[in-house]
Amino acid sequence: MANVTASELTRNEWAVVTANDGAASQTVVYDRGDEDIHVIINNGDAADAAIIVRANGFGAGGDANDYLTVVTAGAEVAFVGESNKYKDPDTQAVTIEILESSSTITSSVTFSGTVSLVKVKVIESPKGVTN
Repeated sequence: MANVTASELTRNEWAVVTANDGAASQTVVYDRGDEDIHVIINNGDAADAAIIVRANGFGAGGDANDYLTVVTAGAEVAFVGESNKYKDPDTQAVTIEILESSSTITSSVTFSGTVSLVKVKVIESPKGVTN
């Protein structure tokens, strides 16, 4: 599991956003009490028609809180979520997994492509910057 440092965004300021090489699983620590999480995924692995990206959810819904999205080859998608739904209360980290497109919420299939070609950008911002 790789650790990814989130780029910190504040109101009315620019921030440099780092594109990290993807890993099968990466964690991002969010150190603000209540914030929005922004995840941008670019699937640069042209050999794989699609991948699944999962942000593991916490709270009353358990696996139902997981967020899955499909990213087709060459595409870039963005996700904004509330940190309290995705952040592990024990570690203050959000886990993001890159999986095969056949994965579901209850069944994970390990990514067989070149995971480092998938770029992961993560931003943290105070609650309300995106509202």
